[in-house]
Amino acid sequence: MYNFRILTFILILFYFQSSEVSGQEKLRLSFTEKINWDEINSNPDQFASTQYFPQTFENADYTGDNFRMPVFSLRIPLETYGEINCTIRNTTSKSFDNIPPAWSELFEESWQLKANIQVQNQENYAVIELIPIMLKNGLFLGLEQFTIDIELAVSNLSNNRNGEYTMFSALMDGTVYKIPIIQNGMYKIDKNYLLQQGIDINEVNPVHLQLFGNGGGPLPELLAKNRIDDLHENPMQFYGNGDAIFDDNEYFVFYAEGADVWEYDYETDQYDFIKNIYDRENYYFLKVGNEPGKRISAGESVGGVTYFSAQSDVNQVHERELTNLLAQYDHTEGTGQVWYGESFFSTKTQQFASFFDFDGMIPTEPMHIKASMAARNSNSSTFSLTVNNTKLSKSINGVNLASPELQYARHSTFDEEILLG
Repeated sequence: MYNFRILTFILILFYFQSSEVSGQEKLRLSFTEKINWDEINSNPDQFASTQYFPQTFENADYTGDNFRMPVFSLRIPLETYGEINCTIRNTTSKSFDNIPPAWSELFEESWQLKANIQVQNQENYAVIELIPIMLKNGLFLGLEQFTIDIELAVSNLSNNRNGEYTMFSALMDGTVYKIPIIQNGMYKIDKNYLLQQGIDINEVNPVHLQLFGNGGGPLPELLAKNRIDDLHENPMQFYGNGDAIFDDNEYFVFYAEGADVWEYDYETDQYDFIKNIYDRENYYFLKVGNEPGKRISAGESVGGVTYFSAQSDVNQVHERELTNLLAQYDHTEGTGQVWYGESFFSTKTQQFASFFDFDGMIPTEPMHIKASMAARNSNSSTFSLTVNNTKLSKSINGVNLASPELQYARHSTFDEEILLG
């Protein structure tokens, strides 16, 4: 249990900023903190097997099992709820001497910072937890002064469904058919498809066909995320004469998303791949009822166009959920939401070119590459990624193989732009 320091609301108001990005209000606050380090004279725990980091500070909390690391904690009252993002800057630090080598397995090469929103007695709090120690170039460094920036994307829990709940499901009447969708794309519903689903085509009026679905990707875990209550009706494009009979040459076309999606990040100007770890398919629902279905209508023509382009961004991904790291350990069954793909345990070199299509690529335009890997080894491991004639390399520090309760493996990511031309 952490004994959080509490910042008063006066401090929040002093550093408070507000802006609106893409229709969502964002609140920002910043504050500067100092840490005065001191040595631990004796082990504060009665169990000899538990070790505390040799340096500490006033009001320090602790995390870890056998090796206890000091944590700098803040609990900040908020007037609203939302999604929080926290960064650290303007850091000054000091080096620690005579730290036992066993501690090197626990610390990263950067400050370990995390933030979340907690609701207690209907009050909102931003909870900040920082492990103010890093291991860089073989030196243990401790934060002495730093600035924390907090950004809160506001979302009112009481209004995330427009203040009302749907009393009756869109699927409460009619005949409903579940359509599995594997990947994003355009899909076609014609007479043959309806017959394959066992639908009596003579009872189907094309005007009354409706399509429901809420898009792709996993359901949001954060309660503050806006979401549709029940199901959203999706408009379809109909090709036919518009009468009440489904003729042989008539069909519907619609766009649907699979279980995995790409989301555009306005701040980084990049697309992020969101993997759905819960299902390989997304589902839409075709309803045969008595209500007219939504159809795609033609928009107004835009005049005065002076810019034309035949170029576009193409996003491709190869990600197979094959390996859960803790499932490799004899005494655990696996845990967590992070999975990895192909193993390099026995095959050190593997080819992945067949999973990507580079036809039509403009050689003078940069390619953004992102690849993630994990390693469990007592010594450092080196990974290399070769694209065309460009070779990228990464080194991953080792871990303590004798104690799985410490860091089990280390993670690293390539995030680079290269030119193929």
